Amino acid sequence: MKKALRIMITVMLFAVVGITNAQTAKPNVSITFDTGDFSQYTMMNDANHPWIIVPGGPWDSQFYIKSSNERIPNSISAIETTATYDYDGYVDFDAECMGEGDYGIYDKCCFYIDGELQFEHGSDLGSGFKKYHYSVTPGTHVFRWEYSKDNTVNPVGDYFAIDNIRMNYGSGCVLPSCVLVETDYDSAMVTWNGYSETYALRYKLHWSQDPYTLVEGIGDNTYTITGLEDGYYDVEVNSECLEVGIWYCATFNIDHTNVVEQTEHFAIWPNPASNTLHLEGVEGEMVRVFDNTGRMVIEQRYESQLDLSNLVPGIYAVNVAGRTMKFAKK
Repeated sequence: MKKALRIMITVMLFAVVGITNAQTAKPNVSITFDTGDFSQYTMMNDANHPWIIVPGGPWDSQFYIKSSNERIPNSISAIETTATYDYDGYVDFDAECMGEGDYGIYDKCCFYIDGELQFEHGSDLGSGFKKYHYSVTPGTHVFRWEYSKDNTVNPVGDYFAIDNIRMNYGSGCVLPSCVLVETDYDSAMVTWNGYSETYALRYKLHWSQDPYTLVEGIGDNTYTITGLEDGYYDVEVNSECLEVGIWYCATFNIDHTNVVEQTEHFAIWPNPASNTLHLEGVEGEMVRVFDNTGRMVIEQRYESQLDLSNLVPGIYAVNVAGRTMKFAKK
């Protein structure tokens, strides 16, 4: 009787959004939310703090979803979906956690499969979307994303966001798409989309006849190249789970003199920003702003502030004189 009552209470806490017949739905499904609603697939949405559709997202997305219990102490905002697998497969998705504290110490971004915790993060997940991938056995499975808040310190801009959910058969290996290269004094951080257990990355000076420097067995979707000298570089990434050639990524520039002399006092504020981003330092330099796909959305000569009113909410990178800093647009 008590078990039945708990089940009834759980059902009452959720609202069904999307199409019907979730229990018999088959994989080979991609949920992008680019319709601007939940019509692509059935999802059980929290009735008290439902997840909401937000413009923007990673990898050229038009919309993504995020929890709605920002600044509400002792609250939970959860969303879940169900799929039946006839064969071995996987589920993966892009996620961003702007919770308080590291590794879920305070506010927690959690992902569950059939009630078993797969990850628990706080701010350690960091700004910007990262891809997560899990193997799934045959049978019916429940996937749940949950953002829980403690009773103290409730800052603006805390949330759990997801996008690009894939529930498919097979391994899910995907050729990478490089989206952004962030440079510093003598290093470059390369970030790409896709899924592979491991990646290979290679780089070299653009005009050099020397062979590429090869790095294999990278277990994440990002890699920082260090100890770089001045010059333009080519960088390429490959999924090691695919028998295909190297996919061209990007060219970037390292200029020690320019960075040292021009970016010592470079600063931006506020972060997150609404419609205006203030800049300090590097007068006379060209300012460029890139979205999460690496597409340049603003280019202008340095001024004390940038007009962000034409940008959709999301994570952006501002590059001035070879140095890149990230900020969030609310």
